[in-house]
Amino acid sequence: MDELTGTPGRRTDAAKAAGPGPRELHAMTLYAGGRSIRAVAHAMGITEESVKSYLKRGRRAYREAGVDVGTRTLLRQHAIREGWLAAE
Repeated sequence: MDELTGTPGRRTDAAKAAGPGPRELHAMTLYAGGRSIRAVAHAMGITEESVKSYLKRGRRAYREAGVDVGTRTLLRQHAIREGWLAAE
């Protein structure tokens, strides 16, 4: 993750195979990092409904690839494994 912009770094093979786009990954990374829907929307300059849509589409793409990120906890664990977030 780029610490200055808050955007995910390079996409790993798992992310590429699963199919979420850069906006979905950005929203998922911010959300997995502990930000609220409102805070993610503010950081990305979009509406809360758009954030919810990005999260839903990103989760669907991962589910179709066999990766369960259905809760914030599972999403955070996946984000750490993929290198989007640093382990604390």
